[in-house]
Amino acid sequence: MPLPDWTSVAPQASCLAVCSAAAACDLRSLRIPNRLTYPAFAFALVLHLALGFASGRALSGLWPALGWGLGLFALTLPAALSGLLGMGDAKLLAVVGAFLPGWLAVYALLYTGVCGGALALLVAGRRGLLAQSLRNLAQGELRSGQDPQRALPYGVAIGCGTLWSMVAHGGWLERLT
Repeated sequence: MPLPDWTSVAPQASCLAVCSAAAACDLRSLRIPNRLTYPAFAFALVLHLALGFASGRALSGLWPALGWGLGLFALTLPAALSGLLGMGDAKLLAVVGAFLPGWLAVYALLYTGVCGGALALLVAGRRGLLAQSLRNLAQGELRSGQDPQRALPYGVAIGCGTLWSMVAHGGWLERLT
């Protein structure tokens, strides 16, 4: 069985490590700190730059990483500005975009939405707010605001969605088992 190509394994493994740390922070404090997301974004760019130089393709990995990172941030920024998503969540999704190749980042974003919906139902059910949450949803009220009773550790959904995309579409995880 051939070993996977490190140009795909290293960024994906790093992405999972950052998502795990972000999920732990989010579970503990309902925040994903800038001191995690900013260095992780920079590390993703440096990693792609180093892997590009090591493979003899110089800047070939840097520009897509920067583009997909900023692209995912731009896609999630309106939700963050409207209060549907935390800014830390939007920045973590930018980090995911910077680490993963474009198609995998898109899957991670889509699967994060599915995981976020499942997490919202689970949390609302555990807090006894499921019926009220569904009524609010039916009335078009989506904002969670700053109410800690309604806050959601979305970093967990981002981590789960990212892992799901890697398992389903990343390829290298199945070769390791």
